[in-house]
Order: sequence, then C-alpha cells, then structure tokens
Amino acid sequence: MKKFLLLLVGILLTLPAVAQSEIRQDGLIYTLYTPDGANPYAAVTGQYLSEKTDVIMVESVTKDGVTYPVTDIAPNAFKDCSMLTSIVISNSVTYIGSYAFANCSGLTSITIPNSVNYISGHAFMSCAGLTSITIPNSVTNIQDYAFSLCYGLTSITIPKSVTAIKKGTFRRCIGLTSITIPNSITSIEASAFSGCSKLASIAIPDSVTSIEERTFSGCSELASITIPNAVTSIGSNAFEECEKLSSIAIPNSVASIGSSAFSDCTGLTSITIPNSVASIGGSAFSGCSRLTSITIPVSVTSIGDYTFDNCTGLTSITIPNSVVSIGRRAFSGCSGLTSIKIPVSVTSIGDYTFNGCTGLTSITIPDSVTSIGNNSFRGCSELSSITIPNSVASIGSKAFSNCQNLTEINYNTKEPIEAEDNLFDSEVYKNATLYIANGGLDKAKSIKPWNLFEKITEKNYSGINDISTDTDNNGIDFSAPVEVYNLHGLLVSDNIKGLARGIYIIRQGNIVKKISVW
Repeated sequence: MKKFLLLLVGILLTLPAVAQSEIRQDGLIYTLYTPDGANPYAAVTGQYLSEKTDVIMVESVTKDGVTYPVTDIAPNAFKDCSMLTSIVISNSVTYIGSYAFANCSGLTSITIPNSVNYISGHAFMSCAGLTSITIPNSVTNIQDYAFSLCYGLTSITIPKSVTAIKKGTFRRCIGLTSITIPNSITSIEASAFSGCSKLASIAIPDSVTSIEERTFSGCSELASITIPNAVTSIGSNAFEECEKLSSIAIPNSVASIGSSAFSDCTGLTSITIPNSVASIGGSAFSGCSRLTSITIPVSVTSIGDYTFDNCTGLTSITIPNSVVSIGRRAFSGCSGLTSIKIPVSVTSIGDYTFNGCTGLTSITIPDSVTSIGNNSFRGCSELSSITIPNSVASIGSKAFSNCQNLTEINYNTKEPIEAEDNLFDSEVYKNATLYIANGGLDKAKSIKPWNLFEKITEKNYSGINDISTDTDNNGIDFSAPVEVYNLHGLLVSDNIKGLARGIYIIRQGNIVKKISVW
C-alpha cells in the first residue's frame, strides 16, 4: 500500500496546470492557470461574441490582484470563426495551439509577433481568405499542416530559425506562387507542397538532405527545380503530376528514387540518373509520355513494376548488365519503343512487361532468363520475330498473344517446355514458322502449344561452322564490336564484359574463336 501511495503522489505531481477560472473581456475568453512552483499565465481559449469581426488580444489580464500574462492561444480557440476578418496577437504570446485559427475563412491577413516560437499543427488550416502572413524569426517550430488549404496565400518567407518544413505544411495552397526557403532547412517532409498548383519554381537550399513522399506532388506549374547535392533520397510520388517539369538533374548523392516519384510528369523529356542510385521504385516514371530516352545506371539491379508504364514517347533505353529482374508492366504501353536489348544478367521477365509495345519489331531473350511472365509481350502487334533460349523453364499465359505479325519463332532448345494453347494467336500457329534446335523436332511435335504450329523446322542457331584456335595468327580486337555466342549458338552479348563463367564463341567479321571466361 505504501508503494501504491508513493506512485500516486508522483503521478499527481507531474500533472499539467489545472485551470483556476476564466475572464471574459472584449469578446475573448481568457482561461487562467496557476502551475505549482511556476508563474501564473493565461491562454485565449475562445470568444463569446461570435459576430465579432476584429479581435485585439491584451498582453495580460488581472483577477483578484494576480496578473496573468497571456502566453498561449489554446487549441481550437478560434476554429470555425468564419466572421473573423482581422486579429492582433499580443506580444506576450509564445505558443499557437493546434487548429487555433482553422476554418477562419474570412481572415485575410495576420501578423505573428516576435514573441511566438511555436506554431502547432493545423493552426491556420483552411484559412481560405488569408492572402499574407508574416512569420517572425522567433518561430523555431512550425508543425504539420499549419497552413494547408490556405487557398489565398500567394507568397511566404520561412524564417532562418526554422529547421524543417513539416508534413503537409503548405499542402494545397493553390494560390502560392513563390516561397523563400532558408539554408537552415535540412528536411522537407511528406506532402509539404503537394497540390500547390501555381508554384512555378522553387529553390531548395543546399542544407536539405531529404525530399520525402509527395513533397511536390500535383505542383502542375512547376517548370524547374534543382535538387541539391546533399539530398540522399527522393521519396515516393515526390514529383508526381508535375506536368510542366521538362528536365531534372538528380545529383550523385541520391541513392534511391521512390515509387511513382516522377509518374505522370507528362512534360518531362529528359532526366539523368547517376550511378549512385541503387534502387528505382515501381511506377517511378510511369506516364512520362514525352520522355524519349533514358539510361539506367550500372548501380541498379532491378527495374520495378510499372517503372516506365505508358511512356509512349520512349524510343530507346539502355539496360545495364547489373539488372537481374524486370518487373511486371515495366515497359507496358511504351508504343514508341522499337527495339530493346535485354542484358544477359536478367533472369526473369515479369507479367505484362512489354504489353502493348506496338512499335517493337524484334527481340532476343538472353539465355540467362528462366521465366517469362503472363502477357509479357501481349499486343506487340509489329513484332515479327522472337528468340526464346533453352534456359527458359516457364512461359506464362498469353505471353505472345495479339502478336499477329509474328512470322518467325526461334526456340533454341532440344527440350521444349509445355505451355498453354493461348501462348500465341491462332493465325500465328497457322502462318508463322517455328524453328527448333537440331534434335528437338520430335519433342516439339508432341507437346502443346508447339505442336499447334503448321510449319516447324529444325535449325542450327550458331551459324558457325569453323572455329579457329588460339594458335591462329588472326586475332580478335576486343576494343571493336564483337558477337558473343554461347555453345548453343545463341547470341548473348556484344562485348565480353560482364560474362558469367563458361565457354563462349566470339565472332568478329570473318574471325571466329572460342574463349573461356573464369
């Protein structure tokens, strides 16, 4: 029992100050506090004249001979006071509580005195008529959504005393055209400027180290922005729907680009991704319809789902040998893509990866690939030939459906695998020629869907009959273009860099040699 009493006393001693009473003066309600062992103070907690449009706070109130300095504007103090048009905050106030002026739609301007150091979350949210506000250098902390939905706000200067722009601080300030961010800011948090549809440009200081998710999402007028060298990550949806953004340089400090980071940036024509980037999130560039070319750095190991989905203007892309997997719908709808080289490092092609690539005429799948996903090449209506290596262990449903112009299917294996009948369209089975590796004809005629082809013939895929030895005087210049084949005769690369261990056939012009890579 003694221990319980001691604990209870300890809890009571840590409780906040309890309101003693209140004073009503000039339309405002002042609640009085007398903390144990501390000076008394007062907080503005509301108003009792709802029709009052102009409010002037006093610096202190007195009751029973005790003076209470007014230091706080309590949470919700003026919330929903739509008739309020102006207010003078006294120089004694240090704290503005959450939702203190939320939905004060008639408020057009406000001056925050130099005494204030803390602005709570949602403090001025939905003050739609607010056109200007001055934040003094005394303020060190502006919390989440403090000025969100302030539609009339056109410009603002953040003081040097503030170190972070918090979550949603200026979210959907649709009238905001300019903002000054000082060098004291180290982080711009999620949705800080999302929906600021009139913000045309912004200078991010070199002090900023992170751009979080949805930071500039929906800034449809944003035409230029410079990401400083200190930034290490670009969050998900960070620049989503920045329709006027035509180009952007990502600095070498950035290690990751989040999912949908630049999705639906329909004006984006070029972007440079540095070698520092190790991961690119799904849908990172989806819907960038004017992006014509892009080089993926050698630091990237996977291309995520939807990464370049519906990039209809994309005509060329370089995929490095570091990439081992290409996600579902990664290039779906890239109708301008006429050719693509899948590197020998890739082991899987996801569902719908090249779905709707109507400009693609031919493609060679390297013999590193073991799985081809469902609908992976569906709707590639101009595709005339494909090469499937013997490394493939599974081919998904409708992988080559709606590829009605296919005339040649090269299947470099003696042991074809079984797949669904819908792998190709009926006209392809009727008109196209299936070429199977020497020795695989009987097996192909015995299992579906290969036995549905009306024209099947065996083929020697290497096209190489004579191989010179290392003792020949005719050498190969590896600084010039070469053709690299595996021992099955399938073309696997155009250089010897990045080859896995094994034996390969190298051809350069009329010179053919066999090499070992260890």
